[in-house]
Amino acid sequence: MKVLVFAPHPDDESIGMGGTIYKHTQRGDEVAIAIMTTGNIGSLEIDPKRLEKTREKEVREACKVLGKVMCRRISCCVTSSQYLPF
Repeated sequence: MKVLVFAPHPDDESIGMGGTIYKHTQRGDEVAIAIMTTGNIGSLEIDPKRLEKTREKEVREACKVLGKVMCRRISCCVTSSQYLPF
């Protein structure tokens, strides 16, 4: 089975779907996660560029814990303010 998870922000994949993702990877299913934003405005105290790098590292670590998961950020709809255009 192939599974595709869309996450609006880094860590939403783990918080919302972590158990399901892990279950699928343990069954041998092919899992991919598409993260829509960088998560760089989640703090008033941390520089956005630094926060973006931290969030990316956290997501990659989470994907290792969840099993064999392909994780990509979809940058075509990411804006500097992190709001998706409608």
